[in-house]
Amino acid sequence: MVGKYQGLLLGLRTYTKDGKTYHVYDVFCAGKKDSETGLYSTECNIVSIREESPVIDKPKANMLVEFYGETKQGKTGVYVVYSGIGEV
Repeated sequence: MVGKYQGLLLGLRTYTKDGKTYHVYDVFCAGKKDSETGLYSTECNIVSIREESPVIDKPKANMLVEFYGETKQGKTGVYVVYSGIGEV
């Protein structure tokens, strides 16, 4: 199942594996906030989105981004693969 998510861009890093460069975008996905206290009442997550080419021209801290997540079944359980990041 594929879902669409939004979050705030925290960082960008690159690494090279087998001669190929990957771009990894770290994104903060906020949980629900309590309107009175401003504290989060549900879990927040930081996810990493790996792309084979740079997809955001001028990345900035706290930039609002959207991306897709697809649930996969692995040998050790269910996990989510994130991809398709872009500016909002």
